Amino acid sequence: MKLHTALKAINAVFRLEAEKNAGLLNPEKARKAQVELIKYLDQMMLEASKGLVTQRSTTWVWVTTRNVPAKPCVYYLNAREDFATFLDSCEIPPCTNKVERAIRGVTILRKNSPHKHSANYMEAICMALSIDATLRENGIDPFKWLQKYSQALFKHMTAKGLSQVWKETGQRKNKFSIRLPEKLDEADKKSSKFLPEKLAEYFDMQPWLASIFQPSIRK
Repeated sequence: MKLHTALKAINAVFRLEAEKNAGLLNPEKARKAQVELIKYLDQMMLEASKGLVTQRSTTWVWVTTRNVPAKPCVYYLNAREDFATFLDSCEIPPCTNKVERAIRGVTILRKNSPHKHSANYMEAICMALSIDATLRENGIDPFKWLQKYSQALFKHMTAKGLSQVWKETGQRKNKFSIRLPEKLDEADKKSSKFLPEKLAEYFDMQPWLASIFQPSIRK
């Protein structure tokens, strides 16, 4: 019941914000009403949390993992201070959905690359975004261009890898393994012919660069 009442308070906060933005309500009056609603929301959430959550160090957690009503309580208590941030400035909206939608693309990319949360990751993502922007600026579909480019690079690396296997074994093979640098020791990194950068050596980039900046010869 208390969670339901808390939800009504949140809805009222957004209703007041909409009326204020539409010019139907005095901003000062709307803000005062929102302050009272946030106080009421805080009271309801604290009461609803009793017996459902417990504090571990500075974090609130469920008492039992199968207690569904505890989930919104844990979320609220761990972000309690943030819920009233918008009251400090009229330039801050009660909800950050608009901002979150604006950065959704980068956020999804970051989420899908958890193994690269580092300076190297930032360098890679900046390169990817730079390539995308360059292609779009020159009127090229990034997906189609990168698809063709990747296929050509893969074909080059495959041919070079199979040739290297033939040189080393004297036998024609139809497969080989690309070696990943992070799985090799320093000695193997220097000697291995199957590292991605070794296989990509001597790939002719000139036609691909020309296809970007010289429309008449685009693939």
